[in-house]
Amino acid sequence: MTAGPTPAGIYDYMLGGTYFTEADRRAAEQAETAAPGVRGAIMENRAFAQRAVRYLARQGIRQFVDLGSGYPTAGAVHETAAEITAGPRVLYVDYDPAVVSLTDEIVSAPGVAAAAYDLRRPSEIMDSPEAAKVINWSQPVGVLMVAVLHFVSDAEDPAGIVAAFRARMAPRSYLVLSHGAFGADTESVERGARAWDDAPSAMHVRTRDQVAALFSGFNFVPPGLVSVQEWGTSRPRPETAGVVLGGVARR
Repeated sequence: MTAGPTPAGIYDYMLGGTYFTEADRRAAEQAETAAPGVRGAIMENRAFAQRAVRYLARQGIRQFVDLGSGYPTAGAVHETAAEITAGPRVLYVDYDPAVVSLTDEIVSAPGVAAAAYDLRRPSEIMDSPEAAKVINWSQPVGVLMVAVLHFVSDAEDPAGIVAAFRARMAPRSYLVLSHGAFGADTESVERGARAWDDAPSAMHVRTRDQVAALFSGFNFVPPGLVSVQEWGTSRPRPETAGVVLGGVARR
């Protein structure tokens, strides 16, 4: 386990999990102090991902790639998809070997695999032996990039990462993506993002236009790019310092 905080550990603490470290707890509480409401946004982001997976399953998607999957929690992708479709196939990917090891230990469902790869090297993920076990790239797939690309710097080309997956995804595939974005109070959002500075990957909050550009080559399904609280619900966009934007788009 990494001595300092990790994105997976901070999220686990915020979601009420049990796999976080003391460093994760301190970083999470620092973020909550700097940007009140961040814990609620993370919980809403999790709920968005579950609604999006159910939507994809209703569209006939039977295989999923969850990038930056984090520690396994109730309502994981394979569990959520199984509410709609029998025997979903899921590849969980995280760059933290501790996360992958625990996923392997806890998740024993058939058709599910976990692998330790860096999102910034997409071809390694798509060509991996773990992917070959559960993912058929010639068939429609749901690729989830939920609250992960804001840990990729501009120099590391987040749009290029999405494009690499898009090139491999079959027609009628779907992208599920959420990303931290600036809201009414830019300064407090930047302070909150600093909680991740000691983690292996810092947080890079982006504008709405920058997040929308990540969906290039895909067609949004309604309601398009909105706050994660809004997607698939009737709730209005919150008036907060920062927001997590989310969308689902078709290849």
